[in-house]
Amino acid sequence: MKSLLENIHILVIEDNPGDFFLIEEYLTDELKYPIIVHAKTFNEAAGKLKSRDSFRAVLLDLTLPDNRGEKLVTDVVSLAKNTPVIVLTGYENREFGLKALSMGISDYLLKDELNPFVLGKSISYSIERNRISSSLKKSEKEYRDFFNFSPQPIYVYELESLQFIDVNRAAIQHYGYSREEFLQLNLKDIRPKDDIPKLEQVLLDIENSGEPYYEGIYRHQKKNGTLIDVKVKSNIIEHSGKQARLALVTDITAQLKAEREILLSEQRFRSLVQEGSDLIAILDVNTIITYVSGNAKGITGLHSDELIGRNVLDFIHPDDFHRLASIFKGENLKDRFEVEPFRFRNANGNWRWFETIVTDLLKNPAIRGFVANSRDVTEKIEQKQKLRELSLVASKTTEMVVITDSSERITWVNKTFEEITGYSLEECKGIIPGKLLQGPGTDPDVRKKLKSAITEFKPVNAVILNYSKSGTPYWLDLNIDPIFDENGNCTHFISIERDVTEKIEKEIRLRESLERYDIVSKATSDTIWDMDLNNDTMLYNENIYNMFGYNREEVNSVTNWWKHLIHPNDRIFVNQKFREAIAYRIDRFQLEYRFKAADGTYKHIFDRAFVIKDENGEPTRIIGAMQDITQAVEEQEQLKLLESVVTNTNDSVVITEASPSLPEGRKILFVNYAFTFLTGYSSEEAVGSTLKILNGPKTDTVQSAKMDTALDEFLPANSEMVKYRKDGSTFWLHVSNVPVYDKNGDCSHWVSIGRDISETKRHEAELRESLREKETLLSEIHHRVKNNLAVISSLMELQAINSNNKQLQESLLASVLRIKSMAEIHEQLYQSESFSQLLFSKSLESLVVNISNTLKTKTTVELNFDIEPLELNINQSVPCSLLVNEVMTNILKHGFINRETGTISISLSSRDNHVVLKITDNGVGLPENFDELGESSMGLKLIHLLSQQIDGKNRLYSDETGTTFILEFKKTAANGATDILP
Repeated sequence: MKSLLENIHILVIEDNPGDFFLIEEYLTDELKYPIIVHAKTFNEAAGKLKSRDSFRAVLLDLTLPDNRGEKLVTDVVSLAKNTPVIVLTGYENREFGLKALSMGISDYLLKDELNPFVLGKSISYSIERNRISSSLKKSEKEYRDFFNFSPQPIYVYELESLQFIDVNRAAIQHYGYSREEFLQLNLKDIRPKDDIPKLEQVLLDIENSGEPYYEGIYRHQKKNGTLIDVKVKSNIIEHSGKQARLALVTDITAQLKAEREILLSEQRFRSLVQEGSDLIAILDVNTIITYVSGNAKGITGLHSDELIGRNVLDFIHPDDFHRLASIFKGENLKDRFEVEPFRFRNANGNWRWFETIVTDLLKNPAIRGFVANSRDVTEKIEQKQKLRELSLVASKTTEMVVITDSSERITWVNKTFEEITGYSLEECKGIIPGKLLQGPGTDPDVRKKLKSAITEFKPVNAVILNYSKSGTPYWLDLNIDPIFDENGNCTHFISIERDVTEKIEKEIRLRESLERYDIVSKATSDTIWDMDLNNDTMLYNENIYNMFGYNREEVNSVTNWWKHLIHPNDRIFVNQKFREAIAYRIDRFQLEYRFKAADGTYKHIFDRAFVIKDENGEPTRIIGAMQDITQAVEEQEQLKLLESVVTNTNDSVVITEASPSLPEGRKILFVNYAFTFLTGYSSEEAVGSTLKILNGPKTDTVQSAKMDTALDEFLPANSEMVKYRKDGSTFWLHVSNVPVYDKNGDCSHWVSIGRDISETKRHEAELRESLREKETLLSEIHHRVKNNLAVISSLMELQAINSNNKQLQESLLASVLRIKSMAEIHEQLYQSESFSQLLFSKSLESLVVNISNTLKTKTTVELNFDIEPLELNINQSVPCSLLVNEVMTNILKHGFINRETGTISISLSSRDNHVVLKITDNGVGLPENFDELGESSMGLKLIHLLSQQIDGKNRLYSDETGTTFILEFKKTAANGATDILP
């Protein structure tokens, strides 16, 4: 809609600042660069309307301080002139809003239901209706001017009743009826009674031909009874919603009379024509034959005795009778005149065409009559008629005409052929059409069909794909007819070809559309319906049962069934939309309404429909998709509640434009009361300025620049900065900037939500100071613990060295390794920034290497690590380290007996806080009596106890490839100290 309504001037007449702000927001959101003019009173609005005429729409509140109600609407509509006026009203004035529609307004909208889309749509539709109305008025005026001021009589009559429904001034003057009298008549009333059967036959022939245009020569009767000969040209039009014909009438009475006044031959005609090919006759003043030449028998088949004494009009065709009779009854006959060809009945009852030259020799005492020199021109007339028809087809038709000789080679093409194919007549002559026009896409079966018919000299019809000179493909519906001479030999072929590319492509698109419809119907969650307008039936897809809860037995006679399920308040609107779509041949339309479900509730439906038309553009089917938007409607209601929350929340809310329009930044469009209370700036002071008014010397410029960059890149961002109130006092503000996108995915606004965190910042400063003291103390404690453990391990190592008891030495060294494991943890904690979490994956690798270096064995051991980064708290790190110590010690002591080399693989992984530690060797494996040893082994007891301490599970097994230890436990976030052993 923004692309359609750009830079338009809109006058908003509204005295409520809040309502105006909301309207202005909606207009800015929905329209592209609207120019909004605000008037708070009627007098102010009147001045603006009088001073300029460029407003495209006027939005009017019904209650103003100096005017209201019906008078306000009447006054504004009068001042707005052709500018559409849209009334904005509350629920209490809803009935008056409806009434205002009859007072000249374009639309009315309820303020409580107003949103950007509804407001934009109303303005767009009102402007478009205004444009169409102006265009129609102009078009209607031009038509009426042409109709009324035409010098020739024009009348319009309804096709079904033949009743006159409009006549122009020339018709009124020519026929002698007043306009009121004319409109009480029908077409039969201006025809002589004798001509009524002929009129009915002509009307039937016209209807059967299907052609909208026709012309002919007829007799009409004026109001005073005078008969006139007229030439009528008419065409079908639509008048006031009815099928009618507009007829242009030319009075040719005088013309026909003049055409009959031709000179007769001279007195000595007998001797010159008795044996000639022309028929000579003398007619008296009453058109009685007094003489015929001797060749009458050969020309007419009638003997002279059968002609003399008879009125020549007795032998004239009824359609030519009045024309010839009027010639001889004329008062101002010329001495010599020519009679246009007429039909004469011969002895066999057949009609022969004659052309005649008449010489007036009434005053000649030797003749005393009209001398008629007639010649039989039947063959000439028929040939001329055929030539005229062929000429019309060949040169005027919009269809292509191709004439070929008996060997199929082109001898002639018409202009339409040259225009469509791009080939001139000179380029085509002597070439077989198929070789010139057919191409790779031409159907071989159609080619064979044409070839077979031409070879057998039979007429044929086919639809074929041909190619123009430029290579453009086009579809033809062609009819080829052979032309035979009098001996039955085929001399030519005439091909009448009609371009049906649009029709074929439409059929292809329709077929593809129906295929897509079938696929979509199965795949979509929408309820798809298909209304057949010709058969008055409707089909639904399966979603009619899923969406609305109906069973198959309930969905019957669906043509009428669905109408009664539309909410009563929406039914008129839906019916009107359908009627408009059918009447105006609309391709697509959309509508929203409520539809009753099986449980009795109503669902809000958004229905998208498109109209399928036949080749004549007549609607045949309507296919639609019903989308359940009940949730969206409910969310819209929820949005209204959220708007209330924004207005009344304790957090500061600021709405700015999407991109900067001011040198210092983005212009503020709205602030709530919380912003005013927090900063000291009123809404009037803030709106139109930027958020830079809150910056000052202590505002973090780096952080502010980062926020500007995020806004420029349309990225949400948070910040905490020192800001300044209007009175100069400072406060800490936490700001969250969120972009708002329109339906096209473009950022239309920024919403900044701010909260005063000055008190929080003060508490944070106190906490940081306290934490610094605690961190120093914890660091010292961990350092001292690590040193004390180092002293203990050194003493135990010294004792082990000085002891001669091997078992005691091993026990002491094992304990030393355990102590070193714990000391390693405290060393990392001392060096870490966190005293609750440490990178256990790093500690694990260091621990394994230290154990391997401490326990010197005769076996060369290769260590392989597959360790993912993992943090553990101290309560889990210490037990895990001790577990690793016990497992590694056992492997190094017992796993590689009598082996020169060995490999130990350590892996650590974590998925969804589930930790898996795996230690594998390729040693000798577990002894056979391992289960018995396990009951007395100190190391194994420690492993089980440590596993229980971290709520873990361990497994130990071996095979011919070595031994594997697996520990699994869930990572926790517990803080604080705990006993290492129970």
